[in-house]
Amino acid sequence: MRVAFTRAYNPQQPYQWLMPPLGIGYMLAVLKRQGAHEAVFLRDEADVTAMRPDVIAISSATENFTHAQAMARRFKEALGPDVFILVGGIHITVLPHTLPDCFDLGVLGEGEPVIGRILDALAEGRASSAAWRQIPGVAWHEAGGVQVNGERQTVDDLDALPWPDREGLGGGWAWPPHRIVHLIASRGCPYDCAFCSSGREWTVYRRFSPEYVVQEITHIRERYDPEQIFFFDDLFVADRKHFRRFCELLRERRLHEGVVFRSYARVNLVDEELVDLFEAHHFRYIDFGFESHCERTLRYLGKTGVTPEVNARALDRMRGRALSVGANMIVGAPDETLEEMQSSYDFIADNRDVIDRLSVGPLMTMPGTRVWREALERELVSETMDDWSRLSNEPDAWTPERYILLNQRIAPDAFADFLRRFWALQEEINQKGQLREAAMDRMFHEATLRQLKDELKALKGSRLVRGALWLRDRLGRSTTPRRS
Repeated sequence: MRVAFTRAYNPQQPYQWLMPPLGIGYMLAVLKRQGAHEAVFLRDEADVTAMRPDVIAISSATENFTHAQAMARRFKEALGPDVFILVGGIHITVLPHTLPDCFDLGVLGEGEPVIGRILDALAEGRASSAAWRQIPGVAWHEAGGVQVNGERQTVDDLDALPWPDREGLGGGWAWPPHRIVHLIASRGCPYDCAFCSSGREWTVYRRFSPEYVVQEITHIRERYDPEQIFFFDDLFVADRKHFRRFCELLRERRLHEGVVFRSYARVNLVDEELVDLFEAHHFRYIDFGFESHCERTLRYLGKTGVTPEVNARALDRMRGRALSVGANMIVGAPDETLEEMQSSYDFIADNRDVIDRLSVGPLMTMPGTRVWREALERELVSETMDDWSRLSNEPDAWTPERYILLNQRIAPDAFADFLRRFWALQEEINQKGQLREAAMDRMFHEATLRQLKDELKALKGSRLVRGALWLRDRLGRSTTPRRS
C-alpha cells in the first residue's frame, strides 16, 4: 500500500509548525523496518492529493479536529470514495465512538503495534468489520453506527522501537535541526492532573532505557549537531534513579559537552540533587507547571504534592543557578475567585527575576479529563462540537465569546480583562527572558570555544599530532600537480 501521513493543523497558530511530529516519525520508521508498504509524510494537502495514495493517515489533536474532518472530506472529493482515510491522535483516542463518517478507521492510542496489520488487511482486500475486530484499538463504521475494539495495544518494550524517522519528516520547520532537535524519552506521566489528557493517550507510564536514549542522542549529535536537544516528554525526570543513570552515561561519553538540553520538571521533585544534576549536565532550560499559587485551585487541578510553598521552594532552589526557568499557569477554575487568580499573578510578578519564560492559559475543557466531564455535566460542551478550535488557548486567537468558561465566580468580561493583564505580564517576562537567554547562549558558546582551544593546546607537540601533520604535508606534496 502507498500511504501518505499528514497532520491537521491551524495555519493561524504558527507554534504548531515549530517541530516535526515525532509520533508520525515513529510510524514511518516502523513501516520502513517492516518493508511491506511505502509510507511518506507530506505537510501540504496539495502534495497528498498529487501523490494519489491508497491510504491517507491524518494525525490530529483536539483543537485541530475540525480541520482534520475538513481535510478528509476534501481528500475524498479529490481522490474519490475509494481512498482509505485513517485518523489517529489524542482526540479520537478519547472519543472513539464519535468517529465522523469522513474517516474510514480510527486508530486509538499507540499506532506502532497495529499500523502494519491495518495496511496488510487493506492490501489483501480485507477492509471489513471482521478484519477490524481482530485488531486491538480501532474504531470503524458498521450498520449505521460506530464500533470500537477498545482493547488497545501498547508498546511494552519501548527499546524495541526504531528511532523516529526524522529525515522522513522533512525540513522547513520553524526550529531547524541545527538549532533544536527534540526527542521523546518516555511515554505518559505518573501523575493524574484533572486538566491533562496525557494519561488517556498513554495508559501506562513507560520509559526508554537510559542506554537507548543515550544512543539516540549520539545519533542526533552526529547527524544534526544541534545547539539544543529538547526532551519533549511529559516528565522525563520522574524517576530519579533512571535520570541519575542517564546522567552517568552522558558524562562517560561526554555527550553533554558542546550542547544544552531542555526539559520539563515538576516542582515537588525539585531538590538540591536534581538542580545539581541539571546544572552539571547542561540541562539549562527547565519548564515547570506551577499552574496556580492558590491551594484550593491546586487541589481542584489535581496537582498531587504541590502547594504554594512547594512552588516557592522550587524557584528558590533554581535562583542563582546557571539555569533558565519557564513557568506555566492556569486560571479560571470553576470556583476560583478574582483574588485567588491575583495571587497567581503576584507570585509570577514577584519572581520575575528567575523566570525567563511564562505561558498563561485559561482552563481548557479537554476531552477525556475530569474537567471535561464536569463541563459535560453542566452542558457547556458536547462530544460532537461544531468547532473544536474553541479549545485553543493561544492569546492571538482567544476571544471571550468563543471560550468555554467554567468559572462561576467571575463575570466573563472581568475574566477576560484579568487574562489580558496576565498576558501583558507574560509578554514582558518573555521579552526580558529572551535577552537573558541570548546572554547565556553567548557565555556557553564562549566557554565551549575556550575548552576547544585548551584541548588543541594540550595536543600541540604530541606524537600523534606531529604524525598527522607530517602525513598531511607529505600527501599534499605527492598530489600537487607539478608545473611544466
